[in-house]
Amino acid sequence: MQQQVGPFEVRLSRSQAATVGPRRQPVKDHNFFSEEPDVSMNGYYQLIEGHEGGFMFSLRAGNHETILESRVYWSRQAALDAIEALRHASQNLNNFIRHERADGCHFFEVRDSQSQMLARSPGCASKSGLTAGIASVQRNAPSKTFRGLVRRALTMG
Repeated sequence: MQQQVGPFEVRLSRSQAATVGPRRQPVKDHNFFSEEPDVSMNGYYQLIEGHEGGFMFSLRAGNHETILESRVYWSRQAALDAIEALRHASQNLNNFIRHERADGCHFFEVRDSQSQMLARSPGCASKSGLTAGIASVQRNAPSKTFRGLVRRALTMG
């Protein structure tokens, strides 16, 4: 099946053609300049399934930026348990361990009450960015929202 998308022609398989639907209409009554916080901009978790069978999760801010990525867990339930542990651990600043690599890149880890690493932040260039990242985790980690299951190769740096 062929579909015209603007000046381009896209060829779709039958299974892909079955999933193509109408475009979503934008919400018309949304006020982008509202002083009230937008509840749709809250953080959320994304569960990631590896091709080899492991699971990990990422915590994302409302703007879809990755705040934290977990280590690899070998069962889905273990990853979900780690999310629950992160919700509690993130509210105590003593559970955030700050690190600096030799190249000057700053990152932090969140540990549980038994000092097991639950998740690690992406690197940032400054200590002020690190502090902002920790504040973002504390704001977004209590979320109970999950968006999607992603399948990809699992790597943790």
